[in-house]
This record gives sequence, C-alpha cells and structure tokens, in this order.
Amino acid sequence: MKYFSELTRQRMSEAAKRRCDDEWRKRQSEMKSTALDTDKIKALYERGMTQAEIAAEMGVTQKVIWRHMKNHGISARVAAKREQSGAINHMWKGRDASYKAFHIRLKNKYGAAKDLGCSVCGRKDNDTSYNWANLTGRYSDISDYAPMCLSCHRKYDAKRRRELRCKTMFLR
Repeated sequence: MKYFSELTRQRMSEAAKRRCDDEWRKRQSEMKSTALDTDKIKALYERGMTQAEIAAEMGVTQKVIWRHMKNHGISARVAAKREQSGAINHMWKGRDASYKAFHIRLKNKYGAAKDLGCSVCGRKDNDTSYNWANLTGRYSDISDYAPMCLSCHRKYDAKRRRELRCKTMFLR
C-alpha cells in the first residue's frame, strides 16, 4: 500500500485496504487479462498484418493487441499511408458525388486542363484560361471530359444546348 499516505490509509475501510494490496492488484490483473500467444502476434505483425487485422483474427480488440505488444516489447511500425482512393475510401460517393468532386477526380487522373491545352483549337499558352468540359452530359464518367480553352468551352456548351433544345422540340 505504498501508493497512499499514512492519513489516507487510516481513513480507509478494511475492504479498501485489502483492495489496495499489491498482491490483490496482481491477482485482479491476471484474472482479467486475456491469454494471448506473444510469438504468434509477433509473427503475424512481422508478416505485415496490422494490429487491427491481428485483433480480428485472434478475437480481441486492436487496443488489446497494442497493449500486449507494448507490454512484451514488440515495437510497433510507423503507420504507413495506405491506398484510399476511389471505392476503397469510406467517403466515396461514386456517381452521387458533387460537381466539384468529379473535377477533382479529373485533375488527379489527368492533371490540370491548363497543362494539357485546348483539345479543340490546340491553343496552349499561359495567358488563357483552361478548364475541363463535359462532352455528353455523363458527369460521373471522367473519360467523358476534354480540356478546352474558355472560348472553345463556351462555344461547345452553347452548341450542345441548341442541340438539346432541338431534340426536345421534336419529342413533343
């Protein structure tokens, strides 16, 4: 009971004194601890499995594995950045993504439209504004875009709007 001052020990009940005994604490710790195979954990971890994957295989939580590794001198790896793009990402919305998200996907896959130049007139100077133009209205398909200068993009969109208006007039 070296954890408490003399005054505190005098005020404690007998039951509390027994609970604070070093042997009682050790028995409680052993009673509540999970028996794990340290060699197996070490082998799985060295094979490249994460603490969470080891925990799932052994039927315990990741925190139990982490504490067991810490208590048995198994040093943890530095967390590596894992592939989290596309459908692997928990925030992935697929076709339900926003307009901005589709353009971010385009930039990540093909680069900035400015770097590629205009696919219509061939212009590629730094003074002109370039952006990604959707070709057919399938916004979720990132292969359905082309880089265009602002002038060509406006002309292209105006032409598409006229064509759509004509189609809807014939469908009536």
